[in-house]
Amino acid sequence: MVKLIGAGYLVWLGMQSLRQALKHHPSEAIDAGGPAIFAHGRRSFAEGLLSNVLNPKVAVFYLAFLPQFMNPGDWVLGKSMFLAGIHWIEGVLWLSAVALFVARARLWLRHPRVTRVIEAAAGAILVAFGVRLAIERAR
Repeated sequence: MVKLIGAGYLVWLGMQSLRQALKHHPSEAIDAGGPAIFAHGRRSFAEGLLSNVLNPKVAVFYLAFLPQFMNPGDWVLGKSMFLAGIHWIEGVLWLSAVALFVARARLWLRHPRVTRVIEAAAGAILVAFGVRLAIERAR
């Protein structure tokens, strides 16, 4: 059930991205930011959070990866939280580096033609992944 919900969400995100790419805004100016960016940031955060929560592979990763670092007699919950915290910090550092890179490339990325190409490619990929996930048989 979670797999189908996740697949449906991927298809929905892809369709939203494709719809956005097909909107034609010839007079759209290159924007350097402003108050609207914060509202968009909250929406992006919510979409990313839902993508991670609906992804069962994250739980499978932790269930498969963390036990190899446990010793008999260890406080499993405490050590698991510690190791997950290390993984979280690594993720924050990596995504911060990506955000800094994208911030430097912002003006180029905000060009309407580049934005449309990125939206269309991301939408097609998300729809394809969602469809593939939905029709994939359990192994």
